[in-house]
Amino acid sequence: MRACHSQGVRMFGICFGHQIIAQAMGGTVRKSERGWGLGVNDYAVEHWPGALATRPDSLRIQAYHQDQVVEVPPGARRIAHSDFCPNAGLWYPGFAISVQGHPEFPADYAAALIAARRGTALSAEDADRGLLAVRRDSNAGVLASLLAEVLRDARGEGPAASDR
Repeated sequence: MRACHSQGVRMFGICFGHQIIAQAMGGTVRKSERGWGLGVNDYAVEHWPGALATRPDSLRIQAYHQDQVVEVPPGARRIAHSDFCPNAGLWYPGFAISVQGHPEFPADYAAALIAARRGTALSAEDADRGLLAVRRDSNAGVLASLLAEVLRDARGEGPAASDR
């Protein structure tokens, strides 16, 4: 990760990718004392890379995690947060964007994953709570738009955001 950063390679991290980028860049990752984040979670947005994509009012994406970034690395900017996950999205200007949730999970997949892990990795109570949340409205497409702009910017085809 640090070599990619020093060479200007752009990255997008999802879930464990979010955690490993943060840890490699000097942040701290721990198992949440609050348990599992499951289903569509709603995150407040801040420090959105505005020159790259339109800022949403909130970010609503699927989640499936216990571990999370508890200390933001130096130089990173928090772009999404909630009470449950204070560092749900991070932006490393000129390098990476990462999110704790799973924008790539459609509701059916998230529901099947939670149902399959009911009684093993997940308690029945956690699974039931997660299954109620997977069908909530998601706006994961805003991350796809942001990622497209980051990649265009990396090729010199979009607005420079490394100093915003």
